[in-house]
Amino acid sequence: MTSWEYMKKRRKWTAARILRGMSDQSWEKFQLFFSEHGVECPDKLEYDTAMKELHPPAPAAKKPPTKKKTAATRSRKKTAAKK
Repeated sequence: MTSWEYMKKRRKWTAARILRGMSDQSWEKFQLFFSEHGVECPDKLEYDTAMKELHPPAPAAKKPPTKKKTAATRSRKKTAAKK
């Protein structure tokens, strides 16, 4: 069985590249892929890191700031005209 480190270094395989090519990206299918190809499966931590890279968490939705209501004011005071 070929080691994962060899495939990673010499063949430029990464967990993220492999996951991108898979339709079902579950851990079980990931392990099955490696057993079918005769390669040692990387640890779960590497799988989890690749999944976070492919599917980053959505940022929290920000609420738009509420506008303060102000009373309407006059720009000029009306005064009685002196003649």
